[in-house]
Amino acid sequence: MADLLGEDPAAEFLQQEEDQLRELGIDEGQFNEVPNTNDAGLIDEFQSEMDSAPQESMTNGFTDTAPVQQISIPAEEPESLKKWREEKAIQLEKQEEEEVEARKAWNDKAKKELEDWYNRYNEQLEKVKNENRAAQEQFIEEMTDTKPGNEWEKVARFCDFNPKFSKNTKDVSRMRGLLLQLKQNPLVR
Repeated sequence: MADLLGEDPAAEFLQQEEDQLRELGIDEGQFNEVPNTNDAGLIDEFQSEMDSAPQESMTNGFTDTAPVQQISIPAEEPESLKKWREEKAIQLEKQEEEEVEARKAWNDKAKKELEDWYNRYNEQLEKVKNENRAAQEQFIEEMTDTKPGNEWEKVARFCDFNPKFSKNTKDVSRMRGLLLQLKQNPLVR
């Protein structure tokens, strides 16, 4: 169709651009160089698409006789897509707020559990300390007890005379028997 009209609008545009570049003092040889083979293929493909593109515009199924420059105007988004984006943005904001609240709740819960754990730990530690102090005082009192006649009772406290609960693997029944005999009939000096 461009042949019927006599002029190619793309060629006319390129000629105007070259004229403006010459007026600015830019050498056109800089732009005619092919940088690499990939770019050359893209340029050739673009040129072939431009040549094969129809140059006439259609209005209501009839062709216009005057050449019209085609300007691509971005189509507006459909109303449903705008509504969906707005709903999605609101949903994401709500979700983010819920996550922040959940994180705060988890942090508060973790702090409370940690405080409870430390309180239980400190109570148990104090209880063990008190028991150890009492056991130590009792042990010192028993060790310093020098009343005559208590020697075998001291020995008996350190010996386990119940054979069922004995943890030793060795047979200590003879020793146990001797200690019980000495306890009942102490040696006279």
